[in-house]
Amino acid sequence: MISIKRACVFFSMIAVFSFVYGDNNKRVRCNCDEVLVASNVSLDKLKNFIKNNRVIEIEKKTEFLNTTKFEHSNNYFFNQDPPFVELDDGRYVIVYSDNPSAIYIYSHHGKFEKVISREGQGPGEILPGCIQIDKGKNRFYVSDETQAKIIVFNYNGEFVKEIKPSRKYAPCSFKVSTVSDKYFYYHIFPLPDAPMFTMGSPDMGIIKEFGSMNEVNIAASGIGGIKAMVFNEKGYLFVIKPEEYGYEIYNGKGNFVALINGKIPDYFDPVTLREVKRERKKVGVFKFVELFFNHTNAQRIYYLGNNIIVISYIKLCYKNSNKKIRVDDIIFKRGVNEDLTHKIFLEFWVANGEYLGAVRIDGRLLPSHGENGFLYCWDLHMQPDPNGFYPNPYLIKYDIWKEVGWR
Repeated sequence: MISIKRACVFFSMIAVFSFVYGDNNKRVRCNCDEVLVASNVSLDKLKNFIKNNRVIEIEKKTEFLNTTKFEHSNNYFFNQDPPFVELDDGRYVIVYSDNPSAIYIYSHHGKFEKVISREGQGPGEILPGCIQIDKGKNRFYVSDETQAKIIVFNYNGEFVKEIKPSRKYAPCSFKVSTVSDKYFYYHIFPLPDAPMFTMGSPDMGIIKEFGSMNEVNIAASGIGGIKAMVFNEKGYLFVIKPEEYGYEIYNGKGNFVALINGKIPDYFDPVTLREVKRERKKVGVFKFVELFFNHTNAQRIYYLGNNIIVISYIKLCYKNSNKKIRVDDIIFKRGVNEDLTHKIFLEFWVANGEYLGAVRIDGRLLPSHGENGFLYCWDLHMQPDPNGFYPNPYLIKYDIWKEVGWR
């Protein structure tokens, strides 16, 4: 009898242990197959690629790289990681948002073609922030936070119209849905009970505000914004949750579909509300947000097509050491402390929440964004001049689909 009781207690403990720890180690897949688009690809190829490439040296994969060198002169410059889009014919539209601000068009070989917009306040003039493409209408949109407007151009770089959303938003948080002719803003520094997104359209203005942020997510969005959201071909919105490991899904009407999350990997160290409050008191509102470099600006999300979502993590760390980074190093010494470096990790997910695996990028190339099976990386191979400009930059396209065997 005693043995039976002990056995029951033993198995009960196992059950509790499995419930508490087992669920935390599972990748969570939601019942949301409606987000998927038609695709004939086999995931086995991508799974094998991830399994056999735990570390990717992009710069050495010359068979799968396409490198474009951009012309440079005293009249047009590049700053670090400039926003850009690639048009259907291979030309590039590049935003330069410093002194002076302008929007340039380059050929697919990197040859300078023309300036389509300069800094100013007139129609078609802009202080550019973020650029987004609408391939269905052969247009691209450029946001201007300072003047609270969006400028629309066609693929020839001709001015089409201006949109006045009626309020100001951060330019780096701006996206355009590829199927619904709607624009979305990810709010920067809203109140805890304020909506996380605003959805609008060129004709209807503000349509809806939705989503919510807690205080951790507010802090997380503070470092100039995060590359937090992407759309798939159905118009579903996928957005990073800075405090958590994973992403949220919304449909084209702004309705919540699911939160996808699971086991927190060792290369992601989410902040806590306690840390937020402590560091805010210690260093003030405008300094404490730098604490979250590991957790926020370091997170980016891409939709590569074929129902594949990629989340990139950039982990700030000490060189050749496993010791914990001091807060002061993150806040005050990042960029000048030679002991600090970063590691880049890519996670692959099916859009409906199925986790496929992760790889690490070895080398100095940081993906700027990804689409159509490509990862785009700026290679600013030379030191900037005294004005902070980078002469003759390279844009590198890493063709994941080709290496997987899907192209």
